[in-house]
Amino acid sequence: MGNVLWKRKTYLSQVIAQTQSNARYDEAAKKLLGNKIVLAHILKACAAEYGACTVDEIAERYIQGEPQIGVVGVHKDESNVEAQNRFRPGYPIIKRGIYYGGRMLSAQYGLVFTNAEYDKICKVYSIWICTNPPKEFQNTITRYAIQPECLVGQAVERKENYDLLSVVMVCLGEPEMEGYTGLLEFLEVLLSQDRTADEKRNILEDKFHVPMTEQFESEVQEMCNLSEGVYEKGLERGIERGIECVALNMIRADKPFDEIEILTGISHEDLIRLADEMCEKV
Repeated sequence: MGNVLWKRKTYLSQVIAQTQSNARYDEAAKKLLGNKIVLAHILKACAAEYGACTVDEIAERYIQGEPQIGVVGVHKDESNVEAQNRFRPGYPIIKRGIYYGGRMLSAQYGLVFTNAEYDKICKVYSIWICTNPPKEFQNTITRYAIQPECLVGQAVERKENYDLLSVVMVCLGEPEMEGYTGLLEFLEVLLSQDRTADEKRNILEDKFHVPMTEQFESEVQEMCNLSEGVYEKGLERGIERGIECVALNMIRADKPFDEIEILTGISHEDLIRLADEMCEKV
């Protein structure tokens, strides 16, 4: 019993240390994503309104003031700028993105408009950088927006009156996979846990023309230093495999999929996939 308790304590200590290391890495990622040049690259690729602008124009003319990272959030304990490491944290990320967009719209009351001045409402974007998505989502950028659907007749409303919310999912992937270009390549290089600071600096400067200011270079270096102690991909995959084993055992025991989904957080579609793979191996 004593040996078992010691192993549990050791594992818990490792998880706590890993969590602290990941938290520092996340803070470093927030700093980089809050840099005006980085935000300009994201806006140019994700927001149609900036598609015709250069990155420098967006950074210098349209991003006003200093971006606030971890200061103003949708909730008191949540920030708006972050790299999302878990694509399936027990709920669809896209639903959270839409919810955030709705909160940002309603938060304009009292600041942008009051009473019935709804014509003053400004469009909002909820952009998510997913660093470790499932394979089928890797190297993809998907924008979800409000679109009209004429059920009877062909009434035409001005786009600016309904195009008020867009959610963009930016899902990073491996360099050798299809679609690895533009913003996806830029962010993979920037947020990579495997590349050295010199490698990042050279690619960002030569290919994406990012000026390496002293502050920006120090933030890149800080992330690279933290990456040396972060093994999140391996740890997360190990946890996923453990959960999958639990789910497989429950499938073998003929437990209802609804019950397994609630207990493990694995989606119904993935449970079907696991069950099919299990049958193929029999």
